[in-house]
Amino acid sequence: RLTLHAGGRSEVYQPWGEDFGYVIKGNVRIHYAGQNQTVHAGGIVSILKQEKKHYLENTGSTDAVIIWVTTPPNF
Repeated sequence: RLTLHAGGRSEVYQPWGEDFGYVIKGNVRIHYAGQNQTVHAGGIVSILKQEKKHYLENTGSTDAVIIWVTTPPNF
């Protein structure tokens, strides 16, 4: 479980596996490979074979809560 305060952001990730996130509350923008996408509560983030740096940013005015899972590359 990851909580991002309003205007906050996560650390920069670059694991060699797969990432999956479910936004429980708030709005989150994911920055990946020079692109970004906003995901709202109830939305899903999926990064398969993420070999590039990425991070999450809370774009809302309240806390954002995300369930974030990272798997090994050969799961």
